[in-house]
Amino acid sequence: MKKKVKKKVKTIPKKATKTKTASIDQLALNVRARHLLRSGKFFRLFLDAVHATGLVGEDQNALVVYLVGISRLLAHPVNLFVKGASSSGKNHLVKSVLGFFSKESVVEITSSSETSWNYLGNNLEHRIVYVQEQNKAAGNLHPARLLISENELVRMVSVRSGSGFETQKQVTKGPVSCISTTTKNRLEIDDETRHVSIWMDDSPEQTTKILAAQLSGASQIDAEELAVWHEVQMLLQERAKLPIEFEDWAQQLVTEIWAGDVRVRRYFEAFRETCKAVCLVRSFRFDEEDVVTRGLLQVTFADYAIATLIFSDAFSKSLSFGDEEDLELITALGAISARKKGAGVDASELAAELRISLDRTYSKLQAALTRGTIRRANESALRNRKLFLPAESSGMLPDPRAMFSKLFPRQRVTFNHPITGQVVEYGGKRKNKEIAE
Repeated sequence: MKKKVKKKVKTIPKKATKTKTASIDQLALNVRARHLLRSGKFFRLFLDAVHATGLVGEDQNALVVYLVGISRLLAHPVNLFVKGASSSGKNHLVKSVLGFFSKESVVEITSSSETSWNYLGNNLEHRIVYVQEQNKAAGNLHPARLLISENELVRMVSVRSGSGFETQKQVTKGPVSCISTTTKNRLEIDDETRHVSIWMDDSPEQTTKILAAQLSGASQIDAEELAVWHEVQMLLQERAKLPIEFEDWAQQLVTEIWAGDVRVRRYFEAFRETCKAVCLVRSFRFDEEDVVTRGLLQVTFADYAIATLIFSDAFSKSLSFGDEEDLELITALGAISARKKGAGVDASELAAELRISLDRTYSKLQAALTRGTIRRANESALRNRKLFLPAESSGMLPDPRAMFSKLFPRQRVTFNHPITGQVVEYGGKRKNKEIAE
């Protein structure tokens, strides 16, 4: 009898201690995650953390991938193409960033084909679908397009039944945030307009940085710190249950959006969601009781400004690049012009750079001029040598500083730059009224 009592007394405290320790650890993770979210330098802290895992440079692209991943929690997630040459580090970038999301929130598909989507056998709702290397095996109509546009993928699949097979209907539900990597600069137009595109930094300077990092050895991030970033996603997931709305000033913003291309209609939808994703992150900086009382989140001007600083280049390039030949032409023109300190480039210089005939070069130039992806660098005149430069990027989003001056001429707003972490101030003198971030 005594032995039984002794065993019972010994067992109970041990179990209780283990449960209490687990509870404290989870509480500590929650506290640290909230501390991160309350920081004005949250995005800079994320960049520091992702660089600690071995990512070199690519600050802006890393933030784009991160916010696209967060958008999975919204009703209309953003989708992304990560483009670049082989060995440019596309998949390394994506995998580095997705490491800050829990395994449950990411579904990875390698070299996808249509049939591989038939047997996912799970619900993809509000998850990230990561497709490595878009390729011809995916077919003319990629399954992700249906999942993005219809929020579900319906397939008739053959399954074994007894000694034979039977056809069953399988439904995979969204919405999803689809992130794909590709060596192509342009894909099917219907896929392009459903995705924002970013391009890897393939400059010699970036290559040198990567080589230096390789000499230094592999970087690592503490497992506990990574767990804190996973807890950040859990907090965002819970907060995303609240509706997110725009304040009244956003109506005037719409009139300032560049509308010279019909594709803007879809790209602006994506930008709207990126603003909401930023708002979701930054909502933790406000009083918790106030958020609960209001029962909704509102996109502030600072949220808009941060989203613009992160995504402006992506939208401009997505609109500016016509096709793969255009991008090759633009890249060559830019390289030659840089060597000439910004001067225009003539056809003979371009032909030498591309290693093609002069006749073919003229044909390419004429086609690109018609599409508006390049421009004349000098005026047309008799016996005047024609010089060319890449066309200026189509800036879909208005400059946030200029926009703030129009909307709030007598006010001031401050926030931390998402990449540098430094304080940014819009508005005039400090005596002006400061608006909420």
